[in-house]
This record gives sequence, C-alpha cells and structure tokens, in this order.
Amino acid sequence: MDLSRPRCRHWRELVLLELENKPGIWANASSVVEYMDPVAAICYTNATNVNWYVEYTQVSSNDRMTISPDLKTLIIHRVSRYDKTLQCETESIPEFPRRSEPLSLSVDYGPDNVQLRTSHSILNGILSAEIGSQVHMECKATSRPSPKYHWTHNGSLLSLSGAKIILPSLAWEQMGRYRCIVENPMTQLAMYREFQIQVHRSDHSHVVNRGFYVSGAKVVWLIVITVLSSVCLCGILIYMLISHLSTRRQRGT
Repeated sequence: MDLSRPRCRHWRELVLLELENKPGIWANASSVVEYMDPVAAICYTNATNVNWYVEYTQVSSNDRMTISPDLKTLIIHRVSRYDKTLQCETESIPEFPRRSEPLSLSVDYGPDNVQLRTSHSILNGILSAEIGSQVHMECKATSRPSPKYHWTHNGSLLSLSGAKIILPSLAWEQMGRYRCIVENPMTQLAMYREFQIQVHRSDHSHVVNRGFYVSGAKVVWLIVITVLSSVCLCGILIYMLISHLSTRRQRGT
C-alpha cells in the first residue's frame, strides 16, 4: 500500500424532511343564504404561507371576500351559490404543498329564472285555446331547496300546489288571468309569471255570431244614422207644431 498518496473520502448527506400534516379548516356556518349571509373560515396550521381556494380555484382579497393579514382567515362577505367548497393550502416545504380536506357549504338561493311552459303557445301574455280543449301549464324555476308553487285564477288562490296544472276540458269559467307564484321559504323570496287564457278567435267568432253582433265600423254608421234620424224627427215635429199654430190663428181671425 502506497501511504504517500493522499486518501479521499466521499460523504453523502441525507436530509430527511418531515412533511407537515394537512391543515385543518373550520367555518362559522355550514348553511347560508345567497347574497345575505357572510362566512368566516379559519385555517389551522403553524405555517406562515397559506393559500385559499374556493371551488378549487385559488382566490385573493377582492370586493366580495377578504383574507386576513396572517393569511389564516378567509371572510366571504356575500356568499354565492358558487362558493360551496372551501380549502386552505400550506407550503412549509417548497414544492410540497399540503391542502386541507374540502369544507362544503350548503347555500340556499333562488327562486330565479322562472319559466312557464304550456301546451298552447303564448303570444303577448295571452294563451288562446278552444272551449273543450285540454290545457297544460307548468312552472319551472332554479332554486335550492326546491321551491313551493302556488297558482291563482283571477286573483283567487287555487287549491292546486304543484308545478303543473291540467285543465282536461276548458270551460268558459276557466278563462281569465292565471299567475304561477314560486316561493323559496329559506330565502324568503318569491317570483311569479302570469298570463291570460282567452277563447280561440275562430271559436269566439262562432259563438258570438249566434247573437247580435255589430262591428266597429257599423257602430259608427249606426250612431250617425241615429243622430240624423233624431234631427229629422225633431224638424218634422217642429214643422208640424208651427203649422198647427198657424192654422189656429187663421181660424181665429
């Protein structure tokens, strides 16, 4: 062995880094009303670098939400229906982020986007149907929880409470104005759509022509003729009266 040559030793240093546990997350409410209730969420961690995620998208402070200076609290001032999932994420070790379990919120909203579907087309708020025909009416709305439906006919509340109404055989007394009221008891909001059922024109003409019917133009002519007839009659009466008086005077002389 050559002891005169220096000997080199290679050392390998193995560094073990312990990953931090997932951060915990807590919110002051689990059930909220859209645009009415705020939510405050807290991230439980010793890390100083914290990110927040709403619906799996990273967020920052804006006009609707605020992140505290220590980054551990997120306040949503006006919760929307799209804020159902909250998470916080820490990064104690670069490139090794740790994200909390999703925190779910139950957000009540609506009703909105109320739509009315009928078996007959509606034009300018008027549904035309023939007497004896079957009429289907259905209300739809976006809401959580599912809304309650109420129907009125000419201002009177109907006993039907579902989203659909079927008139098996349309009668004259079922004509008039209908209103579908959609109510969400949780948000305490209500919206409505209304329309009017009228008899179909062909059916209407057939029924009305059985009686006395005068068009608008004929009404004008009828009024003119009546007035002229009255004037002529008055003239004749005045002439007859003057003639009668003249005859009496001649006889007296």
